[in-house]
Amino acid sequence: MVSEWPTEAEAAALLGVSVKTIGRYAAKGMVEMRKRHRIGKKAENICNPRDLERLKPAAQAIVETAPPAPIPAPPVVQKDAGFPSGFAPLAPALRTLIQTISTALQDVQIERSRKEKLWLTIEEAAAYSGRSKSWLLQACKEGKLVAEKDRGWRIRRASLEAYLPTGEILNRMPRGKAGASAASSGEVEPPSS
Repeated sequence: MVSEWPTEAEAAALLGVSVKTIGRYAAKGMVEMRKRHRIGKKAENICNPRDLERLKPAAQAIVETAPPAPIPAPPVVQKDAGFPSGFAPLAPALRTLIQTISTALQDVQIERSRKEKLWLTIEEAAAYSGRSKSWLLQACKEGKLVAEKDRGWRIRRASLEAYLPTGEILNRMPRGKAGASAASSGEVEPPSS
């Protein structure tokens, strides 16, 4: 009887596969699929229960053949490993010192990588140079800065450093909205249109 046929979603749950897989089985002719018309609603796909029963052992065999991956045991750490026996009382302080130094080195490497970036986003270039985003965009569009449009504008750092007057980038804080008054007072004009 057609009313006892499960829907695509029910068939997927029964076999432990996705609804898309049931659709693929139907396309290959492995599952007979029909439309169940409903009043006031879209027709839904229903699957032949005999085909699902035939596929059920195959689907379960695939799931059961994959053994679970073993969970590796955590390494055993010996107390005060790596320190000579005379330094045992200092071991906690030495560990703290080593952790602090390694954290500081990571911070320096992150900051160095940020400083060594060849291409800067508009936001990074604005923070780096102290110029507004609109000023930088205008310079990019006029071709005064080497820039590419890749998920937003990217400005070449060397181009930005060469374009701005020397010393202007050093010790410069981002100006934000206050920068508009500085530009109009005659410090450095924005690029001309």
